[in-house]
Amino acid sequence: MFLFSASLRFGLLAFAAAFAPEKKVTIEQDSLANLRVLKNLTFGSSGLPPNLAQLHDKIPKGLLGFLKKEDKLHSHNKATTKEQHAEKRAAFTTELLRLFRPCANCSRYQRYGSAHDGGYVMCEELARGAKAIYSFGINGNDDWGAALSRANDAPVYQFDCYHKGNACPAGQSCDNFHFFPECLGLAQDDTHVFRSLQEHLERHSPLNGQPPSRGGDLFLKVDVEGKEWNAFTDARLKDLRRMRQMVVEFHSISHDEFHDSYTHAIRRILKAGFVVAHIHGNNWGPMALFGDGRFKLADNVEVTFVNKLALPPGVDTTCRNTQVKLDEDAVGNPFNFDLPIPVLPGENDTITPSHIRVLTCRWWCGAYAHAMHIGPFVLGSAFMLTWILMLMCLLVGPSTVELGKSFGCMKGASEQREPCSADGDDI
Repeated sequence: MFLFSASLRFGLLAFAAAFAPEKKVTIEQDSLANLRVLKNLTFGSSGLPPNLAQLHDKIPKGLLGFLKKEDKLHSHNKATTKEQHAEKRAAFTTELLRLFRPCANCSRYQRYGSAHDGGYVMCEELARGAKAIYSFGINGNDDWGAALSRANDAPVYQFDCYHKGNACPAGQSCDNFHFFPECLGLAQDDTHVFRSLQEHLERHSPLNGQPPSRGGDLFLKVDVEGKEWNAFTDARLKDLRRMRQMVVEFHSISHDEFHDSYTHAIRRILKAGFVVAHIHGNNWGPMALFGDGRFKLADNVEVTFVNKLALPPGVDTTCRNTQVKLDEDAVGNPFNFDLPIPVLPGENDTITPSHIRVLTCRWWCGAYAHAMHIGPFVLGSAFMLTWILMLMCLLVGPSTVELGKSFGCMKGASEQREPCSADGDDI
């Protein structure tokens, strides 16, 4: 039954992609007001609006609107034809997926935090030497920050402007816990406090102007439901370089219309001197298949970055196109199966533009990938032909049976020279 429903779903999707124009995917997330958006705004002769409320009316209210504004600033919008636009879009997807490749091997991996959602795999050899831990987006659970605070005897600064109160595990002394009802990123409304990474570090730091040690002396966790893209794009390189390790959950990878903007955030992190050490998909979301189905990555992917200056000399930094599952990996949702392992493009791999650019799945991803490789036009045509034949059999089935019986009777009569009765039986 499931296989039938899966084939029905993909068949309808393929047919729609083959014969119908593309449709934009909408997502519901909080708004992000990037300062670059203001450059495109036009106001009256009096200049800026006299109050903030009027200014907010000029700024996109949702993440989709913000990213569409940002998207217009990038080069692919200058493509002269639809084919060129599709090729550029596919190139951005290839680049983004390639940036997620693990390129550092830790001598030992260790899971810090919860057994499921809220726990992250880190390099154990680099899990010491932190002077402070910063945890953005705790939602009442900061077992990750608590574990690192104990291991380093360092303060942990917790931030969440949507869920109040610090996340002190039961039965544990939390003298080193410091909670602030603030969020990471640019201001979005008048009811919540949003600050940049720079502002948070300046306001909440035990370092007192001390120069950072080689390889960084801070730990950072960011799980802010989609706001991470904007936060890292606007982060200062000097602030990122203070981090020894960072664990980040990136969201909405399947929305390929924003991959050009997404690559800016990842490249910012890598430019600061980081390398990907581990990736794992959060199974609260689906898997995303790209292009012809050869490449796949979780829609919500947890990434561990390590400061290259903190790595021991001679560590292999050869990038790998996949991440094998570790014993330390665990599902975020304990009531669901883990997602398949990712498959990412290499240096010479490309993604060919197609009508079905992205397809999400949880199970039977291999079957979906094979169907994508066949192509939407062929698959959609075969699907429609199959349904037409099935419908014809259902509509004319009884008549066909009677016709077959009559045909058999006449054939037998002609061969044996014997007459047939009216109901088709031999007399």
